Amino acid sequence: MKAQRPKDHGAGDRGNRPAAAIFLSGLLYLSSVLLSFGQSGLPRRAWGLSVGGLFPMGEFNSRVGKDAIGVSAFYAWRIGRGPVFFGAEANGNIYAHSLFTDDDTYSTVAQGLAFLRLQPRSGSVVTYLEVLAGVNYLSTSYEYYDEYWDEYTSEVEFQDITVAAGAGAGLCMQLGRGPKRMNRDGKPTYLDFKVRYVFGGYANYLREAGDGSLFPEHSRTNVLTVQLGLSWFF
Repeated sequence: MKAQRPKDHGAGDRGNRPAAAIFLSGLLYLSSVLLSFGQSGLPRRAWGLSVGGLFPMGEFNSRVGKDAIGVSAFYAWRIGRGPVFFGAEANGNIYAHSLFTDDDTYSTVAQGLAFLRLQPRSGSVVTYLEVLAGVNYLSTSYEYYDEYWDEYTSEVEFQDITVAAGAGAGLCMQLGRGPKRMNRDGKPTYLDFKVRYVFGGYANYLREAGDGSLFPEHSRTNVLTVQLGLSWFF
């Protein structure tokens, strides 16, 4: 019997969110950039770690209907003495329901992204805009107990990769004051908040039906990501 697709009453709303996400990201940048006036310094590099959420959008959300949580890391270099950084980021996300159930299958979305970051100034408050391009990697794995090795292991059941591109905005606020604002290496630590909308190409992936069975789907893979972490400029 073919599995019936459960209805997702909230999927339609997300189809209208891209414009709102882009507008809010721009508003975040334009409002916070006022706080950057008067600040100085030209750090040559930046790196950071963050945690956050990945939210499927549009037709991707109407098929998946679940959000993911994950971690990410980036490293960036300033181009010359201008206000632009070039960087690379890797992140991995797992659908949250997989962490809180006894299900022996779990699905993930990983991204490998290169980005250009416009960061006009530096100081105690840092604002930036980004454009990104890279890939989305989607996979579903099955976990089982291997009696021969006497341990749990997993195998990839289904996987696909597709192109991705998008834009985002961020706000960094320096933590601490005086000597406490520096870490052991003499670099200030920033609380880094960023929002991105990433357009993903078409990909094949497995979707879980209401009865727990899996069947293939095919759609665009647009996502909205929200991240909060720590960054260092030096």
